Amino acid sequence: MINLTFTNSTNSDTFCCPFTFHKLFDIDKEEANRWLHPKEVSFFNTLLERRKQTFLSGRKVLKQLLISIVPIKAHQIEIGKGIFEQPFIKHPSFQGWECSIAHSQSHIASILFPSDLIIGIDVESNQEEMSAKTKGQITYQEKMLCLAQGVIDVEIKLWSAKEALSKCLKTGLTIPFTILEIDSIVEMENQIEITFKNFPQYKVSQCIIEGECLSVCYPIQLSLDKKIAPCLHDAILK
Repeated sequence: MINLTFTNSTNSDTFCCPFTFHKLFDIDKEEANRWLHPKEVSFFNTLLERRKQTFLSGRKVLKQLLISIVPIKAHQIEIGKGIFEQPFIKHPSFQGWECSIAHSQSHIASILFPSDLIIGIDVESNQEEMSAKTKGQITYQEKMLCLAQGVIDVEIKLWSAKEALSKCLKTGLTIPFTILEIDSIVEMENQIEITFKNFPQYKVSQCIIEGECLSVCYPIQLSLDKKIAPCLHDAILK
């Protein structure tokens, strides 16, 4: 676990947001009973094996963050699902906190943030799959922006950035991909900064960590106090 610290450029307010990035956990019934709320256990038991792994891993890493704030039993906390499948915390001890969860084929990530913020995260790992998913959906202008900046693996980076933005919008990718068109993409110090044509109030900080493309979307007036990749590398080495 690390803390991502955001500073508001308009008033210098700072926000400390617990964040974790981890390999998917193995499926274990005892672990499920330990980490899942009874309602979550009932849902867990209806899932296929692969989905069980991502569901349990997501709840576990998020609840690890939660109990670092308030030390209660993990199975007492329920993570509900909103109308667009967005996760939300159902426990009185965590009023004023919201969350975002993401997973790839091998990793899971989660973040907590105060409810006066909005943050969305995404993790992707398969460039070939992203190439197929985004075929015909990346605009000419986006391709030219990426070419000018020398950005490689364009499809996975744009998909991940737009997925993170869609979580801030609380729609998921239920809206046309082109509406989420990027306006700028700049690569510097092992991190990419992305802004959006139709949503200028948001930006994405993106990095590659353990072969995964990780995107964090947040309001444009915020700045991250430290680069994500070095923080995560240090945490993983520990």
